Parts: sequence; C-alpha cells; structure tokens
Amino acid sequence: MSIVTWRDAVLPRLPGALQADVDAEIKIIIERFCRDATAWRKVLYDYDIVINDREIELDPVDGGVEGKVAGILRVYYDGTRLTDYSHVPFEVTSDYPTGWTQDPEDTSKILLSYLPISSVADKINAWVFLVPLDTDVFLPDVLLETHWEDIFDGVMGRMYQKPNKPWTDLGASAYHLKRFRTRSIQARDMANRGYTGNAQNWTFNSFGR
Repeated sequence: MSIVTWRDAVLPRLPGALQADVDAEIKIIIERFCRDATAWRKVLYDYDIVINDREIELDPVDGGVEGKVAGILRVYYDGTRLTDYSHVPFEVTSDYPTGWTQDPEDTSKILLSYLPISSVADKINAWVFLVPLDTDVFLPDVLLETHWEDIFDGVMGRMYQKPNKPWTDLGASAYHLKRFRTRSIQARDMANRGYTGNAQNWTFNSFGR
C-alpha cells in the first residue's frame, strides 16, 4: 500500500485541492515523521571491516530494505555493542573496534574509532532508523498500522495553512500540527521502548540493551 491510503482520507476534506499537491505534502510529512520520530527501525546485518578504511557505508537496499538510512542508533561488532563517540580519533591503528560515530555529512556512514590493520568480513551490524525510498510504491507497516493518524494530522495541518484556498483554516492547521508534533515525540518514545508498555522490560533482539 502507498500514500493513497492518506490521499483518499484527505482529499474529500479539501474541496478543490489538487491530488498532486496533497501527494507532495504526504511525502514531506512521511519523511519528516520518519526522521523526527525514528519510528521505522531496522537492523542491517553483516558489513565488512576493510583494512586501512575507517568508513562503513550502510546500504539497506542491498539487504532487501526499501529505505535509506536517516540515522544510526547503535553499532555492534560480532554481537558486542560498540561505544557511540561524539568524534573519532584521527588515526589510531588496531585490529579491534571499540567505538564509532556517524559521519556528520552522511547519515548512512559509520566512522570507526580506529584505523583497521586487517580486514574482517560480516562482523558489523547496525541498528538504524530509515525513511522510505519511494512512497509511491512502498511504505513500512509501522506507518500504516501504528502511525497512520499521526501522518494524517501532519498533512491536514500543512494543507489547512495554505493561504487563500477555499479550505484555508489557520485554527484547524494549528490544531493538527500541534497533534503531529506531540505524536512525533510520543512515537519516538514508543520506538525507544520497542513498542511495549514498559521500557524496563524491553530488550533489543539478541544484542541486549
């Protein structure tokens, strides 16, 4: 299912609105929600460490995931969680990683905390949050099943604030956008708790907390 699920709900509430304009707003809100709420999360498995190269580029599509990495949450080496540093040392050589940071210019790239002196295959796993590559053909289930109304609020808020339209309603816009911002915060909390009721009981697969 694609963005038509929101289009069909939004268009009847906006007499005279163009489908293309509604679709554009839906795509903007989906990307914003995915980035802010970090609701669509996946583990990307089995990346290689290459000698003399501290960079690891994550490619969800290569792993069968129709998304692009919007941010990296955790990184694991052979099942052990690595430390998330605010920066990486310029050049520390080693054969075992201790930490990582996200490339400030590329959200899909891991920078290791050391310069590898040997290559190792299939040892790096990363827990990431993503945005869809093409919302016309694919949407993750978490948006459709858990956060449908959150996206709806964001789209209605943006549409209602467009000036000089038959449906312009700044009061309704403020209402929906406030709900969207609140729901984005709540969605991030839900994702952090693994969509369970008790954060203390939640664990992340076999990697631990």
